[in-house]
Amino acid sequence: MSKENKELNANELLIIQKEKQRKKEQREQKIKEFFILIFVIAVFLGGGGYMVSQFMQRRYDDLQYIKTLNQTTLEISQLIDNIRNTYTIHPDEPAESTENLIKMGAIPEKLVRSNGEHKYLENPFGGRIIIEPSDLLWDEKGKVSSPTFKMSYQGLPRRACIDLASLDWGDSIKGLLAVAIGSVDGATGEDNALHDIDLTPEKEKAEREAQKANEPEDDDFRFSMMRPRMRYQMNVAKPNDQFMPTPFSRGNAEMGCFCGQNDCSVALRYAVFSIDNPKK
Repeated sequence: MSKENKELNANELLIIQKEKQRKKEQREQKIKEFFILIFVIAVFLGGGGYMVSQFMQRRYDDLQYIKTLNQTTLEISQLIDNIRNTYTIHPDEPAESTENLIKMGAIPEKLVRSNGEHKYLENPFGGRIIIEPSDLLWDEKGKVSSPTFKMSYQGLPRRACIDLASLDWGDSIKGLLAVAIGSVDGATGEDNALHDIDLTPEKEKAEREAQKANEPEDDDFRFSMMRPRMRYQMNVAKPNDQFMPTPFSRGNAEMGCFCGQNDCSVALRYAVFSIDNPKK
């Protein structure tokens, strides 16, 4: 083989090698581009999937909330009717305690819980239901017009507090005397909605006098007791009341339900017998 032929074969081999290298690099570049595209699609789909999952979760939470709210509303109406009927049927056995109401069949079994020593009531939102007798109502002649009771749903989320306060729970003809919104103090357990719903000027004065009588001589303690107890703005509404009628407007409910995530409370006060313009 001549020298020229050898040089020609070497050049052809070099060209072939370069072409193979070029094709290899092209394949590698295409593979890189493919994986980059896959990565971009995965990121896009992952973000979109997250958004979709978040939307679906919010939608599910809303449906669960509406279901729980409707269950709570029906439950409250049922309890009110049951308690009023129990008072009517058993006038000599007033509902002085939850145990008594359970014993007399006024409380649905699904609401009853037990801690081993005592029975208590739990609402669909997981908080307590407190039912207590309230002050008697008197007619214009000074005779007892009707016994009354008050009931508080505690441990509510703020949204439920607003929604329940905005519902129409009737009027004085149907026995409704007041609706109150507030919260439960985590340290003391005091439910200011339940406390304030039947608070009268006479009661408030008596509380101040009792507080003053039990006040020690310590100046720091005296100063702390002189500070006003936290009261939420416009937290009690009454039927046909010019200042704050029931139901609460949405705006007033939002202002009144100024509470934490799950420590709101809504209280209702009812007369056993239907009355008009009662003397409280």
